[in-house]
Formats: sequence, C-alpha cells, structure tokens
Amino acid sequence: MEKNAERALDLLARNTPLLPWMVVGSTNLALHGLSVSPNDIDISVRMEDVSRVEHAFWEARSGTKALKKGSANEYLELTLSLGGICVQVIGEQDGLYDRFLDRAERITLDGRVIPCLPLELEARCYEHLGR
Repeated sequence: MEKNAERALDLLARNTPLLPWMVVGSTNLALHGLSVSPNDIDISVRMEDVSRVEHAFWEARSGTKALKKGSANEYLELTLSLGGICVQVIGEQDGLYDRFLDRAERITLDGRVIPCLPLELEARCYEHLGR
C-alpha cells in the first residue's frame, strides 16, 4: 500500500477513535493482503456520524456532503482529501455496509489499528453490487 494511503488511514484512526467506522472496498482488500492498487479509500459510517467526520476533518473537505441514491438505499457521501488521497465517507442507515460496523475486524498497520470489513462480508457486498 502506498505511503500516502497509510498516512490517510493513520489520520482517520487518530482523529476518530470513538466513532464506529470501517474501511471497505479496494483499500479493505489491500489491507487484507490482496494484490490490488486502490485509487482511494472508502469508509463506512452510520448516516448520523457523517457530520462528526466532517467536523473532525473540516479543512480536508474536497467536496460537498450530498445525499445520494444507491442500489440498497439513500446514503450521505462526503469527500475528503487526506495526504493527497481521496477518502469517500459513506454514511448509511440500514444500508449495504453500515449493518456490519459491529463486525469490523481490526488490522494493525504500522502500529495503528484500522477497522476493516471482514473479507467474507466484503464479498457479499461486492456480489450485491454486481462486481
């Protein structure tokens, strides 16, 4: 994983210690050891926690917070730029990923614990999305 992505994950972990969140998508696959080259970092939070992430990273916002329609339901999306890496914050309520927040695995990256979606659940989500 590239150093900028590691720095962005470190910033997320240090600035949101009490917030339930987890890495999903291609960065999650890379953290689990799969050979992929993510272009960004996707994190899942509960819809009501998107504003808390926005507040924690106010200066890093690179887009507006927007309500979008997905295949499962509506979600809030916030885009950040952390260390030159695009971070997509996806806030759901009873959506594709947020229902698994309590099942996040803890992966250690350079001494920092990063919450990640378990691979078997990521596979189910990818299947649901047709990937």
